[in-house]
Amino acid sequence: MDVKLGASAFGSTQAAATFLPCLGLAPNTSLHSLSSADAEQAFIEHGATAAVVLFAPLAMCLQQSGLPPEQAAEQWHQQAEQAIRLVKQQRKQVLLFNAQAAALHWQAFHNSCQARWPEWQTQAPLAEAPAGQPFYELMAFAMLQARPALRQLHQQLEALAQPLPESAPLPNLNALAEQMCHGEQALQQQPELQQENTLLQEQLHQVQEALETTLHSHQQEKTAFKNEQAALSKQLESAQQQLKQAQANSKQEQAALSKKLDGAQAELTKANNTVATLRSELQQLASTHQTQQQENILVLEQLHQVQETLEATLHSHRQEVTTFKNEQAALSKQLDAAQQQLKQAQANSKQEQNALSKQLENAQAELTKANNTVATLRSELQQLTSTHQTWQQEAKAAKASAAKHAQTLEQQLSQLKQSSAQVQQTLQQENTLLLEQLFAVQEALEQELIERTTQLTAEQQAELFAQQKNRLAVQIAAIRESAWFNAGWYTQTYPDVARSGADPAEHYVRYGAQVGRNPGPGFNTTAYVTRYSDIASGNMNPLYHFITYGEAEGRKPD
Repeated sequence: MDVKLGASAFGSTQAAATFLPCLGLAPNTSLHSLSSADAEQAFIEHGATAAVVLFAPLAMCLQQSGLPPEQAAEQWHQQAEQAIRLVKQQRKQVLLFNAQAAALHWQAFHNSCQARWPEWQTQAPLAEAPAGQPFYELMAFAMLQARPALRQLHQQLEALAQPLPESAPLPNLNALAEQMCHGEQALQQQPELQQENTLLQEQLHQVQEALETTLHSHQQEKTAFKNEQAALSKQLESAQQQLKQAQANSKQEQAALSKKLDGAQAELTKANNTVATLRSELQQLASTHQTQQQENILVLEQLHQVQETLEATLHSHRQEVTTFKNEQAALSKQLDAAQQQLKQAQANSKQEQNALSKQLENAQAELTKANNTVATLRSELQQLTSTHQTWQQEAKAAKASAAKHAQTLEQQLSQLKQSSAQVQQTLQQENTLLLEQLFAVQEALEQELIERTTQLTAEQQAELFAQQKNRLAVQIAAIRESAWFNAGWYTQTYPDVARSGADPAEHYVRYGAQVGRNPGPGFNTTAYVTRYSDIASGNMNPLYHFITYGEAEGRKPD
């Protein structure tokens, strides 16, 4: 079975590894030291059938870390918080155990694991648990009494840990005093440890005061118990005297009183047992209620802080969205006005072109009429030649006049053709100028949008504008190389593009897509934008979106 084992608050990975044989776990069991957030994340991501986290009590960390007591307590504080956070997040996958209690009661440890994972294999321990030193036990007791934060973490760990039999009780003060004597002798030989010994003595005094307070409380309870026992003894003697008197009066009454006394004693014993059980359950419930109440208070405080942060962020975002919508509406009105001006200029250009076409048609009709007249005159001239020489001269004069008139008409036709070419060239130049003006208006609007929606410096705005132009150039290049864009089809379908001399791909990106023009026969700009609303609300060319994202997402081009 694959077991994932996490160790927290041991002070070092080596100290945690020494507990594997004490728990009957193989030495090659995967061991993760939960000493940092990265290690915690690695433990969560490591896949295994079973996940167990062992935490070291404060006394064990003080004894095995090799650090000064203050540093060891701070390290235990940080790692204990990480262990609590991990177990709460992975409550269904992870079991938490007190390492010292699990080593002393390894059978109960394996029973708890088998209850969670039936395939868990029970093995006898290969080594005994290292014994704790009384000095560090008392030092840890003093720190827990003096520091509410450490005591709260200790209570949370014990509440989240799997229930096991209690650990060994605290040693007596005689053994501690003997160790202190040895410590003082060592301090005389090593002067550099005197400062640490002073701190330890102060902590020991605190422990002694706490123990004396506890002993005094126990003595008071013992005195109260003796008083109650004396009262019960007096009551028992009185009952015995009454019993003797009843025995003298009647054997039957003695038997009845004996039965009643036995029943009363049994009920008294049962009541005492019930009271003791209820007191124990009440203490457990009070401890559990206090722990849960503290956790609920912490969770509520965090939720209030998150809610206040979210409300402030939402209010700020709403203000920014309102400002952006107002500016966008103003810019849309300016763009609509520019597009209307462009459409009006195109309409005027078409009207002028239609007028010139009509003039050309009229000139061609007059030329045809003149040719017909010349043909008629030639026929009349041939008829008159046979009849009279004068008529022939008149016919020659008429022919010369007709030829001159035809020449004049041809010159007028040539002038009309040149004028038409000039008009077309002028229209083409005007279309090019209008496109350039439209591009300039778009760039100015984009620059103004950048200046209004950002609080950047002039250099940053120029850099942002350059990046935007670069993105536009990237879209133009990508569309020009795409198989969905057909430059010949585009210029043939929209002759004004050919007359303007603009690059077809650039014209489609900058203007054509905005007025609903298609880049080729296989892609419908209007249908694509209408079908996918996220494209209409964005600022990306529809064909560029399709070849970059839409085609891979299975979107339809028409």
